[in-house]
Parts: sequence; C-alpha cells; structure tokens
Amino acid sequence: MHYETSTGPDSWAERERRFRKKFESGEKHIKDIFDGLTLPETIEKTALFGFGSDKNHKTVGGGQVQMAEDFILQILRELKPIPLLSHAVPEKYPILRVLQMITEYKDKVVEELKK
Repeated sequence: MHYETSTGPDSWAERERRFRKKFESGEKHIKDIFDGLTLPETIEKTALFGFGSDKNHKTVGGGQVQMAEDFILQILRELKPIPLLSHAVPEKYPILRVLQMITEYKDKVVEELKK
C-alpha cells in the first residue's frame, strides 16, 4: 500500500498532477526500498485528505481518495477488539500504539474533556 497525504487547498487539477507524480515515484523506487521482499503485482494507492470531500472525486493521480477521518476511524475499529494489556501494538509502531491506547481509554478522556 502506498499512502500520500495532503492538507493543502489545491485545485483538483493540481492534486491530480502532484499525486500522479508521487505515486509514479513510489512505483519507480518500491523494489529498491523493499529489496529482498516479495511484492504484490499491484500496489494499492491512496491519497489521504485532511479537508474537503471524497463525494465528487473518488480517485486522484491513479490512487483512491480517502478522507483522513475515515482512515483513522478504520484503524481505530481494527484496534478496538485487541486488548491493550495482553496484545499491545509493538513499540516500533508508535503511532499505531497511541491509537490503540486511544481505543482503550477514550471513554475516560471524553469524560475528562467534558469537565
């Protein structure tokens, strides 16, 4: 999977140009980056946007459009059934580890923020 992110307000024409360039660069270098590993024939490409909507544009630059909020919620849903105490995400994945902690403690955090 190849993810690229954007929070910029660029036009869709500019996004198309920029993301196509990013995804093509990824295709060009992926074999060198993952030398020695068996790679799938087709790499999924996703453009993550912090702002806007994916309603009118489902693809950009050869990749799927996904909103960052939906992406984060997808990760949280996957992590929710994994008990933190017995199956913590390894330390080498700090962002996923923090997201797992959020799924574990979110109710307490929400209550605290309401005060």
